[in-house]
Amino acid sequence: MATAISKLVESEYILKADEGTDNPATFTLRPLTGLQRIAVRQAIGEGNEEKIHRLCLVYGLAGWKNLKDADGHAVAWAPGNMDRNLDCLAENDIYELARAVFSSSFLTEAERKN
Repeated sequence: MATAISKLVESEYILKADEGTDNPATFTLRPLTGLQRIAVRQAIGEGNEEKIHRLCLVYGLAGWKNLKDADGHAVAWAPGNMDRNLDCLAENDIYELARAVFSSSFLTEAERKN
């Protein structure tokens, strides 16, 4: 039986390295839609890591709060300018955020049974 994805709700995510710290950067993530997952899976099939991570974040990164640069200055989210936003993130953070987006984009076993 076809099941509509009801799980496309934004959630907040804190990087593992920042868990338990005061005022960590908080990222707003949204799960991928079915068509977006297909695009990511195609990039996976191509073996194109940059494309995989970029697609996950272009589709799934919806904002952040309390992100600071190396000097402690606030880095504002730039709506409509994803290239600039992605340029603000370290490589390890890009990997972790992309994995978080991708893994949050699937129905659980219980959701599949409903």
